Amino acid sequence: MKAFILSFIIQSIISTTSISFAQSTWIQQLLPQHYSGAMADVQFINSNTGWMSGGSLCKTTNGGINWIDMQVSGGKDVDFINDTIGFLAGNFMIRKTTNAGINWSVCLTSESENYLTSMHFYDSNTGWCSAKGIYRTTNSGLNWTRHNIPGYEHYQLSSVSFGNLTTGFCTGYYVNPYSGEQSVIVCRSTNGGVNWQVIIERINTLFTDVQFLDQNTGYVNGDPPIKTTNGGNTWESILDSSGYYILAMFFLDKEQGWFGTSNSVVHTSDGGKSWATQTLSVQSNVHGIFFLNDSIGWCAGMNNISKPRAFKTTSGGISFISLNNTLNPESIFLYQNYPNPFNPTTHIRFELSKSSYVRLDIFDIRGAFVKTIVNGFRSKGFYEELFTPEKLSSGIYFYRLISNGVIVSKTMILKK
Repeated sequence: MKAFILSFIIQSIISTTSISFAQSTWIQQLLPQHYSGAMADVQFINSNTGWMSGGSLCKTTNGGINWIDMQVSGGKDVDFINDTIGFLAGNFMIRKTTNAGINWSVCLTSESENYLTSMHFYDSNTGWCSAKGIYRTTNSGLNWTRHNIPGYEHYQLSSVSFGNLTTGFCTGYYVNPYSGEQSVIVCRSTNGGVNWQVIIERINTLFTDVQFLDQNTGYVNGDPPIKTTNGGNTWESILDSSGYYILAMFFLDKEQGWFGTSNSVVHTSDGGKSWATQTLSVQSNVHGIFFLNDSIGWCAGMNNISKPRAFKTTSGGISFISLNNTLNPESIFLYQNYPNPFNPTTHIRFELSKSSYVRLDIFDIRGAFVKTIVNGFRSKGFYEELFTPEKLSSGIYFYRLISNGVIVSKTMILKK
């Protein structure tokens, strides 16, 4: 992100001094005032309806403009199957609702010192919950069976994720009470969570979260975060975490992913090859993050005095440098492309108040040049250009217009 911003600053200084810097596109949302502590998880089933959980559970039906206290405490992880059926795990119980969170009933109570941490439902019937061992249900929470990891029964499992109904992964840790040494593990199951095998074991590091998109591609949030594309047989580091304290993770697909840190969000649009830091509108730790698509997402956490925080973005979290069209009403006007999001083509329109040299370029999210659409003299008037991406992946792109010493930039989204 730094290279991207620097590129725009340099080009802007050459062309114009009338630059406005965009504010953070992670905008704070207001939670119930009496809440305290961290919001640990967030999930949405559509652009309007979502839940946040932590010390308490709250719900929105208008995209987060208003959050309603659901009068349920003690839940850490929330997982809704649809707009009515959902589960809430935390402390030593799992609760279920069949009426959108109005009423909850306990469907599992674990024994003492067996803390329920993370939950994943693959469909309306089959789900798993991490504890000391993995709890599994195949009848929508009516019955749960505990499956231990042989030799690691004393490990607290922190997260579980399945890429399909048979192949799943979990993370766990154990702190030696005498030496203080912490051991962490990543485990794999190939029979729906009945049996588990430890595939990674390390000392004095962190593995806090796991997410698999299918049976082959998955991510583990750790120090550093790691990725596999062959079902856990081999792993590679995808981020130098020395500058971050990573608290949360969410991958929308094999390209778009976000990490929540102690004061920001870190984003990749190429599967972890490169990362850009996104700022929040106010300081906050990010403990939970969720994206509905590559534009609309929410994150949750708390500030440094344990006050819960919630944020929303409608641009994938991207902040960029641009000129407001109204600053130069007599020079140029750049319209929003249409359609947007688009596939396979989109139209870019602009208007010139006087004849001039014009350049229209496309850049990717990292600021790398993609293509020049217009480069030459244009007479006063209205223009419309067709942009057809060639060999570009889904993601957020910038289109930038230069004319009469003025730069205007806008974003567009390619969805394949």
